[in-house]
Amino acid sequence: MPSPFAAMGDPEIHGTTRTTTTGNLTLTDSGDPIQIITLDQARDVTLPAERAGKIFIISNKSASAISITLKNDAGTALATIAQYAAVMVVSDGTGWVTILGAAATLQT
Repeated sequence: MPSPFAAMGDPEIHGTTRTTTTGNLTLTDSGDPIQIITLDQARDVTLPAERAGKIFIISNKSASAISITLKNDAGTALATIAQYAAVMVVSDGTGWVTILGAAATLQT
């Protein structure tokens, strides 16, 4: 399955961070809005505290069928992001609104 950014030639978009991690990852409020993550095994990615208007697009670029569990700062699972999938989340100031991306599963 191609990358969610394949149609754009997988560009280095201004405000993009590419991370290869061997542990869980916590994003910061000052972090780039686009996070392209490669994992060694299933990991958690935790969002920062809610701030109205803050947006993250999180893409799983792992080379094998490894999932990212996206959590809020309280540790509640928001989505599971499959290999080569991406999810966009937007904060309304009191929570994170998850916009479903390809091959991602929203948690209820």
